[in-house]
Amino acid sequence: MHDFPHKNIWNKDIPSKVSFVLWATALGSIPTQDVLRRKGFYMVNRCHLCMRSEETGDHLFLHCKFTSLIWSYFLIGFGENWVMPKTVVETLRAWNVIHGNDKERFVRKVIPSALWWVIWNKRNKRAFDGRASSEEKVIIELKAMIFYWGSLTNIFQDFHFEDLVVK
Repeated sequence: MHDFPHKNIWNKDIPSKVSFVLWATALGSIPTQDVLRRKGFYMVNRCHLCMRSEETGDHLFLHCKFTSLIWSYFLIGFGENWVMPKTVVETLRAWNVIHGNDKERFVRKVIPSALWWVIWNKRNKRAFDGRASSEEKVIIELKAMIFYWGSLTNIFQDFHFEDLVVK
């Protein structure tokens, strides 16, 4: 556990409930369908977002077609050429924020947490309420969450939400 990515999970800029979901995901205990099946629940294991692959934490948060489109939007916006690691833990270990101004570093630092929190909630809305969201709506929701988190730290002082939406 010495290389467990604690610093990228437990972070003062991320709400503790979000960190808890990341922690459970990294430990392989978030209740995705594969985990529920291992615990004795019998169900068809299919990702609620893409409806194509089996639902695992790594699939849902990294490799699902829906999630991949969201990741791509932000990675392209950052100007990053990123090959998605196989696992959530590998992603957290590899996610280093070293360049950019304060606002850019903040957004880069919190994007995995915000993205996975929103994806988990969208997955649950689809699974339990039958409600789906478009990629565009998820991207706006992510930006709003990041802006809100940043506003709690004054990182976005003299910056408007509209500026984040169009960038």
